[in-house]
Order: sequence, then structure tokens, then C-alpha cells
Amino acid sequence: MNNYCSANYLFIFLLFIALMSCSDAKKEKQGLDVDGENTCTIILVKPKILDTIKHSKSSFTMLPKPITYCKQGSFIEEELKFTQGKTDTISIKTTQPIYLSLQYGLQFVNTYKISVGDTVFITFKNHFPYLTDKQTGRIQKALSYFNESEKPAEDELSFFSRNGRFKNDAEKASDSLLLKKRNNKLESYLKALYAKKEIDSLEYQLGIIPLLNTRTLETEKASVILRKSYNFAIGANCGLVIAAFEKLHKPALIRLANQSMIDYEGLYNSVWADTAIHSDTRKYLLFYYLKQLAVFSSKETFAKYFQMFISYSKSKEAEAYFKRSYPKLFANSSYAASNLALVSARNEKTTLKKIIAEHRGKLVYVDFWASWCAPCRAAMPASRELQRKFPDVIFIYISIDEFSGKWLEASKREKLSPQYSFLATEFPYGLFFKNHNINSIPRYMLFDKKGVLVDANAPHPDDKKIEAALKQWR
Repeated sequence: MNNYCSANYLFIFLLFIALMSCSDAKKEKQGLDVDGENTCTIILVKPKILDTIKHSKSSFTMLPKPITYCKQGSFIEEELKFTQGKTDTISIKTTQPIYLSLQYGLQFVNTYKISVGDTVFITFKNHFPYLTDKQTGRIQKALSYFNESEKPAEDELSFFSRNGRFKNDAEKASDSLLLKKRNNKLESYLKALYAKKEIDSLEYQLGIIPLLNTRTLETEKASVILRKSYNFAIGANCGLVIAAFEKLHKPALIRLANQSMIDYEGLYNSVWADTAIHSDTRKYLLFYYLKQLAVFSSKETFAKYFQMFISYSKSKEAEAYFKRSYPKLFANSSYAASNLALVSARNEKTTLKKIIAEHRGKLVYVDFWASWCAPCRAAMPASRELQRKFPDVIFIYISIDEFSGKWLEASKREKLSPQYSFLATEFPYGLFFKNHNINSIPRYMLFDKKGVLVDANAPHPDDKKIEAALKQWR
């Protein structure tokens, strides 16, 4: 299950971690004119980013954070909000340079360093980004040129959708060889451009770091790698230390009823016990595994390690991140089983019970979904058609997303009315979810005109049975 650190897919792992390894932090205000020198200004010119990769009609992967940045000296990653096709100016207040990461497709990540006071333009051609520095006029284009011309091996999910099976050992070995040749070609390409002064030292360094880190992991002892400090504002460095640590402490699997999962609690404890790790690297690894515990452990387990981490790191920034990003882990779960705590798109607290009461006299069809749930998103067009046929029925959408930003962005893309779109703050710990056995999505419920739950597992919007049910309870 945890083979992503293998040599075959190491480079892709490092690129993926460049996007995923750091965490969200409090968002800076965007689209504002901020005067003074302590800002970095980013102008996205009609961005067209490949942030949704379709493998088949019903299978796709959404990139959770296509554009992010970290301030120098931090590993807290912040997301840059944008609207596809709409030019936007984003001013970020900072006293430190920022490292901007832009992911396009599953395997490509470009990293740029933007100094305080600088303004940059990012344009897009065939989804590939090109950054222009307003002050110097220099265009950073080397990686995008290369990635557009040198296609990588087909990703595993697309291969599965096309062939109905996963790649065999021979095909994986072929991919590994192709990746090695591609990396060697990229390194030679960057060196040649740098030698001819067609790219500056910074563009060269940021382009070659993932390649050097791959080689470092293959040639240096993991313990030696972990005794060093790194610039964790660069995602490839985050990937390096995670891979090195899991090479030294192979992740164990916990056997559950019908699946297996990585023992993140054990990994956290291994980092805690290994005092030979450089203090900065140790702090980052603890932070990374605490994020995994926030998703894959119980509320009580997370609370234990959260207190350990905050006492050790004394990081107010990290503390604020966890409280903002995982509100369900800090929420009071004292609501009755018949109720469900929610937050509206306007950040107002409410409950499902209150919403049902507000619409007494009408049928209420509730859709439990999430931005990352492909079947949920695939059913949205059918849901919109159902609303058109039954305008007197109230459709309520409740997301179980971890991050409110992802919920709001997906709600906007699915054209959900803010009046009827909510975020659940107690999934999966609340009594409502436990008592109704909501442990997978999509899930639908139907309440009658008196507010009584008449179907706790109602038909999907693309199921013909739902129309009969709505007519029955009308």
C-alpha cells in the first residue's frame, strides 16, 4: 500500500509531495491593492490550469490545490484562489520571499521564487504556465517548454480506465526506465540553458532540485539526509525528508475489517523518538504526520498528538492551521443524534434540524457529498435536472470536506446556491453520522413535509426511483 517511495516512482512521489506535503494556512486577502514594499504581487492572466484529470466518463482526479505558496522559513502552505479564465491580481502581504508552486496535470509542478516587492505575470499556453517578472522582463519558461514536448508515462488511473487493469511488472519497469531517461534529458537541458545564460541561477536551481533530491535519496544514507536542515518552503525538499524517513522507518500497516491503512501514529512516535534528526526537519515531519492523524485517526488520538506537537513546536501558526483546517476535531460533539451541526457558505452556524424546520410544508432532499468525491460530482447534473422537474422540493447539499475552501470552490463549480449549501463540522465523529451509519458518500436522505425523515438512504438523483419517491411524498 505504501510503495510510493520505491525507486520506480520516486521522482513522481517527490513532485506529488511538492503539492501535498505542506499544509494550508490562513489565507491572505486576495484581489486587493496593497501599497508598500512588503508585498508580492501575482497577476494570473486568464488562467487555464489542468486541475481536473479525466480518466474515463465516471473517473477523474481533482488537484486539491493547483496554485500554492510558502513563505521562506515556513512549511505552512497557503492556497492561491483563482477562477479559471478570469484575470486576477493577487497581492500577498509578506516580509519574506515566497515560493510559488503551480501544479498542472498529475506529474508537473513548477516552483518559482518571488521576492518582496516584485510583481509577476503568469500566462498559460495549453495549460502550461509561463512566468514573467515585471521588473526585469525575464520569462521563466524552461520547465514548461520541456514538459510540453517530453510527455511522461501514462498515469496508473488512466491506464486502468483504458485497459481495465493495473500495470504489470514489465510495464512498471518500462515506465521506470522512461522516467530515468527523461530525468537525465531534463538535467542536461537545464545545464545547457544555464551555461548559455538563457536561464538564471535561481530558475536553474529550482528546476533541478527534484532531480538532485532523487539522486540524493538513492546515494546517501537516510540517516544522513535526516540530520540536515532544508528549505521546506520548496515542496521537493518536503518530499525528500518524508521519503528518507520512511526508508529508515518502513511504515507498518494496520489491518481493519475490510481494508488496511498506514500506521501514522507509529510513524509520528518514531519521529518523536529519533532525536538524531535535525530539529527543523524533525518539526516538519511531526507536522506532516500530525496532518495524517487528523484525517486517519480518532478524534481522541489526534488530540493527544496535537497537544504534544504544540508543546514542542510552540508554533502559533501551526496551531491556527489545524484549528482552521480541521474544525471537526475541535468542535463540541454534544448535539443530539437527531441533529447535525453545519456551517453555511456565509460562515454562519446552523443545524440540519433548524433547516428542516425552516422548510416545513415542503419535501427536503439532502445530498451528502464532498469536493473530492468523483461519484458525488458525477451525479450533480442529474440533481440539477431533478430540481428542474420538482421545483417545489428543497435540495440541501451537505459537504463533508476537510477544507472549507475546497467545499466553497466545488460548490461554485457545481452551481450550488449558497442558500442551500453547507459544510458538516462533525464528520465522522458526530452522533448523527454514527446513528445513521454515514461512512461513505454519496448518500441521500428524504424528509417529508412535516420534517420527518422518511428515507435515510434515499435513491440517487440519477435513479428513476427517486422521481417516484418524490411524487409519493408530495
